[in-house]
Amino acid sequence: MPCLYRIKNERRLSYAKKLIDMVMEKLGATKGEEVNDDYCIAHETTKSLLGKGLIKETKTKIEAD
Repeated sequence: MPCLYRIKNERRLSYAKKLIDMVMEKLGATKGEEVNDDYCIAHETTKSLLGKGLIKETKTKIEAD
């Protein structure tokens, strides 16, 4: 299952790899064929996201001096 990890340095990278290895070992997963898929989320306009109900528009009141 693809997932996104935000790793900012080498130390966190090594911790993430160890944690993933521990979970996979516990689940009995075996290494299979490598697949390189692009999981980037395509950019959508605010209007289309509003239409799909994925975001909602809010209004703020800004008072001028």
